[in-house]
Amino acid sequence: MTADTIVEDQKFQTDKVAILSAGHSVQDTYQAFLPALLPILIEKFSLMKTEAGLLSVFSSFPSLLQPIIGYLADNVGPRYFVILAPAVSAIMMSLLGVAPTYIVAALLLIVAGISSASIHATGPVIAGRLSAQRLGMGMSFWMMGGEIGRVLGPLVIVSA
Repeated sequence: MTADTIVEDQKFQTDKVAILSAGHSVQDTYQAFLPALLPILIEKFSLMKTEAGLLSVFSSFPSLLQPIIGYLADNVGPRYFVILAPAVSAIMMSLLGVAPTYIVAALLLIVAGISSASIHATGPVIAGRLSAQRLGMGMSFWMMGGEIGRVLGPLVIVSA
């Protein structure tokens, strides 16, 4: 039995793809808190525009670590990254509003950014594996989960 035969014998695992996509949604919900929190953080820390803009950089810059995260995932398995990332982001982004200083806020955003990079480097791999020959379907569910999170994030944080 060849690798191609094994893949052909597999079926699209709807329940697992849905769970993975829900995790992506949770991840991106928390990552989407920052834009809505920026006015509060600007006032709280008396930030200049440059300092406020840097907060977004601190959150996004860790995405450049994705090749390293991918290498690690190849050695230890991607599932750990997908399981832990939403929890880490939830904690870091939830603490952002009570950060006592700009430096603490920046550190929280860096850790949340690493967490985000972790799920975005490894989640599509798992989505692909669970999708068998229906990669388009699997990736569309994965992407939809993230977009739902990006829409929900600002709504959740402004209603808190």
